Amino acid sequence: MNAEQLFGDWSKLWEPPKRLPLSRWAEENFYTSPEYSSTTGKLRLHEYQREPLDCFTDPRVSDIVVKSGTQMLKTLLMQVALAYVAIEDPGPCLLSQYKEGDAEAFSKERLVPMIRDIPGLRNIPSLSSKSRTSGSTATYKEFPGGSWSLVGAGAAGNAARRSIRFYFGDEINKYELTKEGAFTELAAERTATFGTRAKRVYCCSPTTSDGAISRMYEASDQRRPWVPCPDCGEFQVLKWAQVKWDGESPREDRPATARYQCEQCPSRWDDLKRWTATSRVKWVAEKPFRGVAGFGDLGHLYSPYKTLSEMVAKWLAIAADKSAESAESRRVFINTNLAEEYIERGEAPEWQRIYNLREPEMTLRLVPRGGLFVTGFCDVQKDRLEIQVKAWGRRKENWCIDYEVIDGDTSRPEVWDKLTAFLGHSYHHESGVDLPMIRFGIDSGYATQEVYAWARKQGPGRIMVTKGQDSGVAIVGQPNRTDVRADGKLLKRGIRVWPINVSALKSELYGWLRLERPTAAALAKGEVFPPGYCHHPAFDEEFFRQLTAEELITRIVKGYRKQEWVKRRERNEALDTAVGNRAAASMFGIDRFGDKQWADLEAQIADRARPAATVPAPDEQVSPPPPPPVVVIEKAEERRGGDGWLGPRKRNWLDR
Repeated sequence: MNAEQLFGDWSKLWEPPKRLPLSRWAEENFYTSPEYSSTTGKLRLHEYQREPLDCFTDPRVSDIVVKSGTQMLKTLLMQVALAYVAIEDPGPCLLSQYKEGDAEAFSKERLVPMIRDIPGLRNIPSLSSKSRTSGSTATYKEFPGGSWSLVGAGAAGNAARRSIRFYFGDEINKYELTKEGAFTELAAERTATFGTRAKRVYCCSPTTSDGAISRMYEASDQRRPWVPCPDCGEFQVLKWAQVKWDGESPREDRPATARYQCEQCPSRWDDLKRWTATSRVKWVAEKPFRGVAGFGDLGHLYSPYKTLSEMVAKWLAIAADKSAESAESRRVFINTNLAEEYIERGEAPEWQRIYNLREPEMTLRLVPRGGLFVTGFCDVQKDRLEIQVKAWGRRKENWCIDYEVIDGDTSRPEVWDKLTAFLGHSYHHESGVDLPMIRFGIDSGYATQEVYAWARKQGPGRIMVTKGQDSGVAIVGQPNRTDVRADGKLLKRGIRVWPINVSALKSELYGWLRLERPTAAALAKGEVFPPGYCHHPAFDEEFFRQLTAEELITRIVKGYRKQEWVKRRERNEALDTAVGNRAAASMFGIDRFGDKQWADLEAQIADRARPAATVPAPDEQVSPPPPPPVVVIEKAEERRGGDGWLGPRKRNWLDR
């Protein structure tokens, strides 16, 4: 052996051991036990489990948030990570359960069999059940370089006096506030001394949108499991709304007819195709990664152990149950089987249902024949203006016909110049005429002075400046004259600001969004859409998530019950602009319209659409029809988009 080879061999002795990704380590070293698993022996992971496990050994990841259904990922991730720490990367661990008894049960049912059946743990003397050292108890076990501590989350003291490198919070939605605050926050603070070497894992099935796991997931990079269709190859997230069965057959026969309907093609998957799809899952983040990896929407539709017929049978049994316990059964199914937040009726409607009611046949920027006037509303943000445009018809039936995003710093004049150009746009009606926006509203809650200055330039009566409030006698209250200071001087001409009752408008809108769409057969027979029905074109999921972004909750304030709307997610511009359009329609008079007013609007559109006829003889001269009650605004030049949250910003939701 020459000197170079000898030096190379010596150098290898000083190299740090290579760390395997946790998924590979688990399949080589972790064994499942009969006490908690239907299959025993060496672990074989499902594809959807790999990336969450690998995040534990990824030095870039500080926190892992798992919001999933039962028996999918949560407990396995914690068990494998605890075993890995004891064998490969020792450090003090804290695992919290809802109660002390739950912690003891976890030790008995999970840790004791795990120590017995995994060679790497079995060979650690202090973890052996025969060990008589003072360092090991049912809820505290030492090993060289570290320990496992299992505690209940009911007492702040269970997190105090500890230095923790690894924290595992299980079923965190059940935790109650301690006298010193949230237990998860207290435990996380105990990891500070380990800096970037610390790791925190939070696991739970969702309950409601304000649950701890849902809030943490919202603050993460929000990864969702996408799978390809076995036939067309298009990726999609599995949704319960896409599970279809024969509703005409006897109820006991319906589960056997269940299939999963691909969102992109006519393919209807049986269980074998569904399992084929889930074996190729890809986790796709919806937000930038900033150290917190979030995994959500992992329900039983991804499970290789659940059949569609089993899930449908359970769902139909719940639907048929008329007892007082049926609501609780439905909640449990939605939380634990579908991995979705449960929403009480009367709060936000399910966004997937509205998404599935989209009307691809709608043409963007075209007013349908039933639409008789057009409104617009602008929501102002720091770096953009978001505008939704609606057409309105009889019985307050409405169509979203445009959605525009104008990117740019709203403290700069060029953004407002683009909004002025947009204000001049008119919309083509199916009859052949062009309709301008008869009312255009803008919220003044942000960039207030810029909103006032822009509105003043548009002239009196053209712009409806609004300010949202949570109560009021009417949908739109009496305006306040607001004097605006510019350059330190009072302006002679103030802006009228209209207060709008956003709480009442949101409740009304959510009621409209729950309306059932008439069947094609019923429409063919002349049935009309119910009053207030909302039509939407084929916008993407984000629009509908924003549209249902808030819910009405009840708080106890100074001993009194108070209802207030709270966000379920950060973005809600689609909701705000929809509510603003409703206020603009109210300003035009839609709430006072009777048959005569609607008939007048229909006649005016028909008159404008009628081709010019030959000039009648003098004895046939008639008076010209009265002009339509609209403000005719010259059409603006073509609008432009920018860059946004889904890559290149396009002009509307259809183009994204």
